Amino acid sequence: MDVETPRSDDKAETGHIASSTSSPGKTTVHKEVEREDPDSKYQPTLRNLNGHIFRNVRGFSEKYFEGKPWSPLAEQLAKDIGTAVSSILFDDVLVQNVLDLFLGQSLVFEYKLPPGRSQYRRGNSHPLSGFDELDTPTLYLVHTSSQTPKAQHEWADVQAIGQCDTDDPADYRRQMLHFCTYAWRVFNNQPTRRVLHGFHISGLLVTLWVFDRAGAYSCVPFHIRTEPRRFLVAVAGYAMMSDEELGVDTFIQNDREGKYIMLTSKDDSICERLNLRERVRSHPGVVYSGPTCYRAERTGPDAGQVVVKFTWRTEAESPEEDILRKIAERKVWGVVQLFGNQDITSICDLHAGLSFESAVPLPLDRRSDIEGPPPASATKGTTISSNAEPSFPDLTFCCIAVHPVGRPIEAYSSISELLCAFIDIIRGHRSLYQNGRILHQDVSPGNIMITDRPAAGAPRGFLIDLDAARSLEASPATGERKGTRAFMALGVLDAKPHTYRHDMESLFYCLIWVAVCPKNGKMPPGGSRLWGWFQGGFAECAERKRSDIVGDGFEGVLNEFAEGLGGLKGLARELRTLLFTREDAGDEDADAFYDEMEAAFGRALLGVREKI
Repeated sequence: MDVETPRSDDKAETGHIASSTSSPGKTTVHKEVEREDPDSKYQPTLRNLNGHIFRNVRGFSEKYFEGKPWSPLAEQLAKDIGTAVSSILFDDVLVQNVLDLFLGQSLVFEYKLPPGRSQYRRGNSHPLSGFDELDTPTLYLVHTSSQTPKAQHEWADVQAIGQCDTDDPADYRRQMLHFCTYAWRVFNNQPTRRVLHGFHISGLLVTLWVFDRAGAYSCVPFHIRTEPRRFLVAVAGYAMMSDEELGVDTFIQNDREGKYIMLTSKDDSICERLNLRERVRSHPGVVYSGPTCYRAERTGPDAGQVVVKFTWRTEAESPEEDILRKIAERKVWGVVQLFGNQDITSICDLHAGLSFESAVPLPLDRRSDIEGPPPASATKGTTISSNAEPSFPDLTFCCIAVHPVGRPIEAYSSISELLCAFIDIIRGHRSLYQNGRILHQDVSPGNIMITDRPAAGAPRGFLIDLDAARSLEASPATGERKGTRAFMALGVLDAKPHTYRHDMESLFYCLIWVAVCPKNGKMPPGGSRLWGWFQGGFAECAERKRSDIVGDGFEGVLNEFAEGLGGLKGLARELRTLLFTREDAGDEDADAFYDEMEAAFGRALLGVREKI
């Protein structure tokens, strides 16, 4: 979903029961991203982290390495091996040899740390599964407790990363992109992770880093030769940190039955165990880009399945559970229902005690590392406290469980099932708008579902994800665009106030999308006109879509319908006429308009059944 407001940080498309690694738009407070690096290998990292890098953060060492239960042991370990490491560092040898010897000596930690907790692995001797040593961090930390020893680890096992590179200022840009890409992979494989620690060495210059869902931030760089103890304390500290300190998601727990959470129901009547099953949706990136969803099984007196969604809610967003409670109170039909929810933590809490300067872009420049930060008296940082305005967006990590469970709209079993689902989605939207007095504002394939085994009288298709929904009691923000870009109505692309008819226009685009894309596919075939609906700026997308839908390109779009779906062309033509030739009379026309939308799908369904 894209949302254009005064904020400018990116999120990605939301969803319920569908896995996605790419999307035709983002859940975004939108910011145009320049194509800064021709090397496509690092483009995902650049797009995700650019503008979210904070360097020379004050309070870094105090927050992460001082006054901890393990601090005395870390200091003692640093003292025990510091002399040997210092002598190696002052030898007149090649930089790479120094790094190899240094790492070999630092692995002494493995044998002095309390057993059964964490161990370091070297990338050249223990490359991660599916990657060679050149694509594995120089050093990475894994847990050894409560698991069978692995012959080869995966990114899902990595708890901290360390990368050692040669002293080559000309290559520093690539080094940092490579290091940040390691963090990107860790979060991709641990999508509910909150924080990742790491260090980067360029030559003998060390920078300690922390990545979280708001970006990446570092300490003031220091030199190994002058401060070996500081580095050794950090390496020991990572290995002794608790799961909470390392940034592991401790809300999700593990036992012999597998992963689970404890969640209180919406009426606070019970705190129930929900057993998490397969992960059905997640989104790539370090900076938060979209929710992570699991199917889950209830264990209380009422058996059944729910969907558990983990999301980082922005300050600008109303809590989805508030909307869902209104839906229940107003007896809305055909829309997802709330089971329970809980706020877990926030970026503001994670950053407490730190002082930030302005964000810097990727790729970073080595010269500023070498020269060091400006003196504290010459800069005005932002300390995260109740009296300060953070220089980054605050996000709240929250968990919400909803039901029923469904299949993505593109996973239909027959044309008849697809059309039945669309009919009930129209009815659900009508109930949401007229009974609930709520406008969805993000009708897209990721947010419309087919019900698994619907009971009598239950909807065969339903709406999910009300993160972008607006109560009609609140006025729309001026100039705001909400929705998933490929499915935005032309009026929304033009930044006009969002209406119920815009949502129905979005549903029309969903039908076209499903008809063009291969069954169970997420994206259109190569060369499809639909790619132009979400690539580029809003004005470009509006121009191309207007040509394809209102202009002469419409028959070309229909000619892209997949084999077996040509029978839907007549429905598409009928909806086009209804949406673009019928005058918008506002709410006075709502009943008649919804009736005609539903009737068009009903006639198409009748035609399909007559052919059977």
